[in-house]
Amino acid sequence: MNTLRDLKNTELPSVAYFSMEFGIHPSLKIYSGGLGVLAGDYLKEASDSNVRITGIGLLYRYGYFRQKLGPKGEQQAIYEAEDFSQIPVAPVKDSTGNPLTIFLTWPGRTVKARVWLASVGKVNLFLLDTDIEENIPEDRAITHYLYGGDSENRLKQELILGIGGMRALIALGIKPDIYHSNEGHSAFIGFERMRHLIEDDHLTLSSQWRS
Repeated sequence: MNTLRDLKNTELPSVAYFSMEFGIHPSLKIYSGGLGVLAGDYLKEASDSNVRITGIGLLYRYGYFRQKLGPKGEQQAIYEAEDFSQIPVAPVKDSTGNPLTIFLTWPGRTVKARVWLASVGKVNLFLLDTDIEENIPEDRAITHYLYGGDSENRLKQELILGIGGMRALIALGIKPDIYHSNEGHSAFIGFERMRHLIEDDHLTLSSQWRS
């Protein structure tokens, strides 16, 4: 779990697969239904076929609710907190041996997200988590629930996934050839990619569209 696995098939382009949920196994509560199962199946098939895919998602403290019937037959939503030390994920370390953390600028403050690794066969799935002591309670709660909170929190989750996911790839030294967004939840990857093309490659907006 602590070793990042490197796929060796260099004939196919490498892909970064961004998704709000991944259905890998019931022990990893980061999915709710079809979208997550689809994303999980893509990673499993990529591992079996030696396709170079890197998954990017969020690690939720409570995940999605578990349904239970109440005494009158009503549906009740049960949320159970996860102990990350007891599920199949491992913290990613930086070059100094500390937990790898990425940063996003919020109005008036900086939000930090820790990076975790879940190995899906030969494929790496990196998950971002804001529930760390350095963040204020409001920001720690961003990754508490899959699709949880109001519209503002959903926007924050998408910023963490899209922009934070891009920054995690850069921090990990991963340079994909293709960036895939599973539905529109990670659409902010486009803005972050354009920012780097302008700052690092000195491209203009018009030249980026042509390329």
